Amino acid sequence: MAGVRLAQAVIPEAEALLLQAVALPHRLPSRLLNDLRAFVGYPSVTRYTTADMLPPAVQCPDVEAAEGDRGPWRTKDPAVVTYYTGYAYVGGLVASATPPPLRAPPKVQPGEVMWMARASAAAAPPPKKPSPAAPGGAPAVAVVLRPQRAARQVGDPAVLWADDVYFASVAEGGYWRFAHARPGAAPAKAPLTYADPAACLGQHRAYSDGKVDWMPADQLELRSAPDTARIETMTTATATSPLDAAASYKAGSEYWWF
Repeated sequence: MAGVRLAQAVIPEAEALLLQAVALPHRLPSRLLNDLRAFVGYPSVTRYTTADMLPPAVQCPDVEAAEGDRGPWRTKDPAVVTYYTGYAYVGGLVASATPPPLRAPPKVQPGEVMWMARASAAAAPPPKKPSPAAPGGAPAVAVVLRPQRAARQVGDPAVLWADDVYFASVAEGGYWRFAHARPGAAPAKAPLTYADPAACLGQHRAYSDGKVDWMPADQLELRSAPDTARIETMTTATATSPLDAAASYKAGSEYWWF
């Protein structure tokens, strides 16, 4: 994906509420991949397209031939599926991960309160039971820890694409995932994952102006095992961990670097 430059004034937002509970940068939706066809040129991606059928232009070479489930995964939109390609898309991440501002309640007169309460109760749909989280599903709270690093529009000196560099907390078994790993690195339990951040070689970062940088692992500030062992499951935006000072984005107790 390196070198892709968008022509429109505003870049597409990372997929969020309509498709997933929160934006997951490493889950690339077919909608986004089809939006890029005009700039790269490849066949249309549908919900029937398997991961091994995806064009090389949207897959990291180190991940393309890797074993393990890389999608497609269903979303709330029946026409859209997501894939793991080794790349993370962070364009518009700040907008999609930030909840809308709360609106002040309307002002009413004392005599209107009872009428409004009855009308609201009559119009309200019956409560729905919360859906159980799917295996590997999105956590409930997302925080962009480094807003300046995620491109909002073309020309921002910020990241649009990056090789996936990710950490899942001890609640999920505690593992790292990155596209570029040292040969012979000790794997974690899940495919394409590793037990120690020292296995990471580095990360490519592609910016909205077309520039691409290689960030060696020692510049990514990946935390060692003693640090990650102290991390507990976090469900609120105010919770912090040693990784908050280094990562760029977190969703619950999952972290991404870019």
